[in-house]
Amino acid sequence: DVVEGMLELTPVAIQSGKMLADRLFGGAYKLMDYHNVPTTVFTPIEYASVGISEENARDQYGDDLIVYHSFFKPLLWALNKERGDADCYMKVLCENKGDRKVVGVHILGPDAGEMIQGLAVAMKAGCTKAHLDGTVGIHPTCAETFTTLTQIKEDAGQDAAVGGDLQMEIIPVQHLVKEAMPTDTVPYSPPVNPEEFVRLAVGLLTVGLAFTCWLMMYNVTRTKFERSLTKELI
Repeated sequence: DVVEGMLELTPVAIQSGKMLADRLFGGAYKLMDYHNVPTTVFTPIEYASVGISEENARDQYGDDLIVYHSFFKPLLWALNKERGDADCYMKVLCENKGDRKVVGVHILGPDAGEMIQGLAVAMKAGCTKAHLDGTVGIHPTCAETFTTLTQIKEDAGQDAAVGGDLQMEIIPVQHLVKEAMPTDTVPYSPPVNPEEFVRLAVGLLTVGLAFTCWLMMYNVTRTKFERSLTKELI
């Protein structure tokens, strides 16, 4: 009851509980700040945000709001044909004055939760569009898109020029299914040669064992490398 209307998130409850304990027993006076709390929806393609939504921002700022947005394609998706023409999306909501203070960030893409955490820290520190523009991006990453946003979204119905639009292509059903076979024909099925079947099974088993051994060696090597790298960083 005491937090009615607040974000019902576990990290929020933990943080507010710590600050309450500090006030009760540690002599602190600082209250919990419920603004600019990052959150993520862990769907197969993650959605993450911090700050206010575009709808609330337009109600609050009106003509003093400017929205930068962009579609982008992760590097790994370019190698995955199953992804097709699918794109990820991000937008940054800013005050349309001065250095354009960031009031909201929204990401739809892989590891969106990892990206939004750092942006939440930046917003707590008063991040502006000028700060994002002046930051050197890491290539090739999804997060670097925040340092190169130039496309301005004029209204809720406009799509970004980069990467296409959000409308999904409707594929005709006849392209997804094979033509029905005539009922008066019976498909020919050649007899199975037992010797060929055994050779095929042995070959597949050999390949599987070889791949398993390679994978084990790779994991061992990677673990050693990660440990050595951790020692160097420490």
